[in-house]
Amino acid sequence: MRPAIYLTTKNSLHITFKASLNETSAVAIITDFWTVQANEALWSLTGHWLEISEMQSAVLQCINIHEHHTGNQVADLLLHFADEWSITTKLQAIVTDNARNMVSGVCGGSNRFS
Repeated sequence: MRPAIYLTTKNSLHITFKASLNETSAVAIITDFWTVQANEALWSLTGHWLEISEMQSAVLQCINIHEHHTGNQVADLLLHFADEWSITTKLQAIVTDNARNMVSGVCGGSNRFS
């Protein structure tokens, strides 16, 4: 179970960033999977946008992933969290590494983002 301060901080930041994201018309995201020493798979989503001509960046999501990292899962994760952050129609760029699952998830799922 996560400490109360974590949940309070996360909720506060979520409200702040979501309000900022609501005011912008374009968002670029960077996403990747990686494995830590404890052999846990993590996935992150970082957003970048302009707010009154000033660049804003935030880690919008960083979670443990227990399933296989397939292209379909990449597309599902991107769509789920883009919906959660209300940026699905604002995505202008999605940056990943060149891994086959990432390319498949972004390119194959791109029609789902518009």
